[in-house]
Amino acid sequence: MAKREKIAWLVTLTGIATLIDILVITQGWSFPGYQFLGWILVWAICLLITRSFLLSIASVLVISALEDMLFIVIVSSVKGTPIYPFYCHEWVTEVFGGWAGFLGLNWRGIPSSYVILPVIALILYLINRKLKGEGKK
Repeated sequence: MAKREKIAWLVTLTGIATLIDILVITQGWSFPGYQFLGWILVWAICLLITRSFLLSIASVLVISALEDMLFIVIVSSVKGTPIYPFYCHEWVTEVFGGWAGFLGLNWRGIPSSYVILPVIALILYLINRKLKGEGKK
């Protein structure tokens, strides 16, 4: 699969994840384990697309940040409310414990995960590049 095709599939996956979240969250269809099931499925699809473990993890991190931003923009537009993160991953501490609370904090009105996840994705991308470089030697 060509690089452009992979990117197109990942963008499509982001859109699908956004639409599913909008339906599930606004209709109250969420159930225990919804986040785990959803992100494991997204990771498996990313692994099929990228064929690289580290790149699939990086893809999921980027998709999760973009999907949340799209969710906020779309739902805010439909409801006519200001574009503001009206939910900031409050479930993170319930799932992972208090140590992960920083992921749900607001930093000047922006959930910290929007700042943290792209940095993590960049680190994973650089690691993947380094590993690919070592494989050529």
